[in-house]
Amino acid sequence: MAHNKDAVRKILAAVKEEGRNALTAPEGKLVCDAYGIAVPGEGVARTPTGAVELADKMGYPVVLKIVSPDILHKTEAGGVLVGLNSAADVERGYLTIVGNAKKYDPNANIVGVQVQQMITGGQEVIIGAVTDPSFGKLVAFGLGGVLVEVLKDITFRMAPAKPGRCAVDARRHCRRRSAQGRARRRSGQSRGAGRHDPARVGTGERFPGDLGA
Repeated sequence: MAHNKDAVRKILAAVKEEGRNALTAPEGKLVCDAYGIAVPGEGVARTPTGAVELADKMGYPVVLKIVSPDILHKTEAGGVLVGLNSAADVERGYLTIVGNAKKYDPNANIVGVQVQQMITGGQEVIIGAVTDPSFGKLVAFGLGGVLVEVLKDITFRMAPAKPGRCAVDARRHCRRRSAQGRARRRSGQSRGAGRHDPARVGTGERFPGDLGA
């Protein structure tokens, strides 16, 4: 897996210089690019017309998300729209999202709207890294999406994580949760979802371990 730590350091330094402690989604995408992590096609638009041009280029359906360093929880701010299937939908959606964001936080710095390729199927997971006072850098892995706060289904491993170990951990985690009857309905065994690939999940799990180590 390609690593460009210099590029990531520049991104983090710029964010820190602005007094922020979180990345925007487009900044996070740049970090993923630096570590060779595949992400959906995306771009940031600053006008409704620009949003339509991006959507036309990547193809429909698309997702729109507000981009603001002051709005981290986009859904709560009405800053996310999914399944937009036409230029008219995107143009209206852009204005709706920006309007919602301004109502949510009138003082928010609104950079623009992220136009993102919409991915369907598969299994959402959460992958991240934390610093524990006793164990140091840890990799976090669990079921993602809205299930993060509902199930709180997350496991931790010490960083850096080895490639084979990540795939094994991902497989064991999913199987364990399935056996408990919680993840079976949400995993690749759920109706119409298709099966997930633990090896690919493990590749993603390596990323925060390498980055944090």
